[in-house]
Amino acid sequence: MENKLFHKRNLPHLHPSQGIFFITYRLFGSLPGEIIGKLQDEYKNEPRDILIQPNKHTYFVAFDEYLDKYESGKNHLAIPQIAEVNKQAIHHYDSNYYKLICYTIMSNHIHLVIKLNDEAPDLSKIMQSIKRFTARESNKILGCEGQFWMQESYDRLVRDSKELKNIVDYVINNPVKVGLVNDWKQWPHTYLSEDFN
Repeated sequence: MENKLFHKRNLPHLHPSQGIFFITYRLFGSLPGEIIGKLQDEYKNEPRDILIQPNKHTYFVAFDEYLDKYESGKNHLAIPQIAEVNKQAIHHYDSNYYKLICYTIMSNHIHLVIKLNDEAPDLSKIMQSIKRFTARESNKILGCEGQFWMQESYDRLVRDSKELKNIVDYVINNPVKVGLVNDWKQWPHTYLSEDFN
């Protein structure tokens, strides 16, 4: 298995071939600058390299909690047609580039878990393709132009089966945690592979 480590902007990324990844990406304008600045100030002394402390719930969890509760920012993914565009894009590469394990589409962000295939391009190229297509199609629905996604995505290499189970539970139960549904199966924008059940 080939390992590729690189830094894009402020986040480290480890992309081995055949790796399983937990990915979160969010809408441009989903959180105001003052919240992001507050989070950065609170966690500026924490190690930025998630490879050093892979089990530490710090910046990402706090960031994700703000995404779940902040309603004044962009929330275009709550529009059913835009959620559908994103579902189709995520499923488009299933089997070709990756094995799709699960996802949840929230109003302003998406959680996604995939296992890269042997011949898959780099994860950053896959995500760039998904985000470019969904931005174009979503902007058509909205009747506007401009940046749709934040450029940076959070991606985390899943280390073992226990961590994978915890992450999958976290992803599919996101709508339950915020009170949108009582059971994850009730949320129309959540998917879990039958192979994982």
